[in-house]
Amino acid sequence: MLIESIQTYNFRNLTPSLVDTNHQHITLTGDNGQGKSNLLEAVYIICYGSSFRSRSHKQLIRFNEKEMSLIAQIRTQDRHHTVKLTIQDGKRRIYIDDTEISDRKALFSICTSIIFSHEDMDFVQGAPAEQRRFFDQTNSLINERYIDDLRMMNMIVKQRNAVLRQKDHSILAIYDQKLAESGYRYSSSVKRPYAHSMSCSLPCLKRCQLMVYILRSNMYHPGNRLHAWKMRYGSCRIVMSGMRSMR
Repeated sequence: MLIESIQTYNFRNLTPSLVDTNHQHITLTGDNGQGKSNLLEAVYIICYGSSFRSRSHKQLIRFNEKEMSLIAQIRTQDRHHTVKLTIQDGKRRIYIDDTEISDRKALFSICTSIIFSHEDMDFVQGAPAEQRRFFDQTNSLINERYIDDLRMMNMIVKQRNAVLRQKDHSILAIYDQKLAESGYRYSSSVKRPYAHSMSCSLPCLKRCQLMVYILRSNMYHPGNRLHAWKMRYGSCRIVMSGMRSMR
């Protein structure tokens, strides 16, 4: 996958322009506040349909403007795609090859990206919700079924909670059964990618060492299993075990 170009219009502080990204290596230079991170954010939004910095659509629009758009030309192994995202009147629309999509999941098969930022430390030091979000995002890229299983489980949990608030226990057993079935599918989709894909695609020892070092240096305290870790070269399961111990 290669993003050949990205066109911005009224996106944050970036001047509307067409940026040529059809190169193997790209380096962004400039003073603080000139828009380097904003351009990286634009690439991320094209890949996932949402920002890693803000959940508010309004903050993505240039000051005193009412709409914005991002258009990217993307080359995959077998064809070219045009991905377009617009925000107008507070509503986001996403198009792939001029066809509007209703589910952002369709973007994952075309373009994916990984970004490293200061906020990534929240995955280690932050709330459990941030740690779960990290795993949800990673799993979604590995297993196409994962998103559907996660959405279904969350929907059943919300419905079951609504029944509990209404104190209608007559149908609670039905939701318990549905939740058990959905939870089993979800847990199965979690285990498969990490047991196989991640251990195979991330065999690099340095990556494991770096991750373990970060986790140990930031999360060590008496009683935490992190201090008892032993390096298991060639496997990333040690990282997964450590993340579970943080909750």
